[in-house]
Amino acid sequence: MYKKIFEGKKAVFFELEGAVTKDTGGVKTQAFRKTLEPLHLEYIDPDPYCKNGYTFEEIWKSLISANRLENRKLNIKELTEKTQVAYLEIINNPDFKMEPLDGFWELCYELKEEKNYKLGLLTNLPQEIEEAVVKKLDIGNVFDIILCKNDVKKVKPSPEIYKKALKKLKIKASEALAFESSIPGVQAAEKAKIGILLIWDEKTRKSFFEDKYLAFSRDFTPYPGSLDETEEEYLAKSIREAVEDKKKNQNNAPLI
Repeated sequence: MYKKIFEGKKAVFFELEGAVTKDTGGVKTQAFRKTLEPLHLEYIDPDPYCKNGYTFEEIWKSLISANRLENRKLNIKELTEKTQVAYLEIINNPDFKMEPLDGFWELCYELKEEKNYKLGLLTNLPQEIEEAVVKKLDIGNVFDIILCKNDVKKVKPSPEIYKKALKKLKIKASEALAFESSIPGVQAAEKAKIGILLIWDEKTRKSFFEDKYLAFSRDFTPYPGSLDETEEEYLAKSIREAVEDKKKNQNNAPLI
């Protein structure tokens, strides 16, 4: 079904937050709540601001502006550091569980072991948090390259992280695809001229992504086993299988 999309490609990039796993969103919200409480700002719900793909600094700026807290003279750098500490406390708790999305392992195996693709992890998360999440998910050995906020001067939506990854892997943008889940992530991949496969969070309106993606899904399950056939071939196979099932059901139907 996805043959035309994957044909001629040599690498696939994944966004950690929201694409590889959707379990990070709740962690970010909890970490912001923990940081807001000592400031007597617990009445503010940080969840609407804790969107995938945005840095802790960007979220704090947005939250402060939206709630007209500029007169409090809050130190964003300090708040960011405290929020990141709270985030790591949650992640590093042995009882906290986190899993990759369904189909992730199957897809990575097919891409890496069967098709010899290079795989990359590109995220706006800071290094300490990226490493903690990667460890929790046990996915470190999957990727040929991992780049995070610390590796670039400008984060997504800047295309810098993608351009750096392409350079390190010595491939062209036309030879790569990216699984993205956030607005800044999609914008970054699009600016880098890399084909986008959207992992939809079922919350963000798809119109916000401006049809910049080649395909979308809620997880990775549609992809394994479907990379070598076109959509036309997939539909033809589905119709054949449906006809065969109907014939079997008719043959097995009891005589009246």
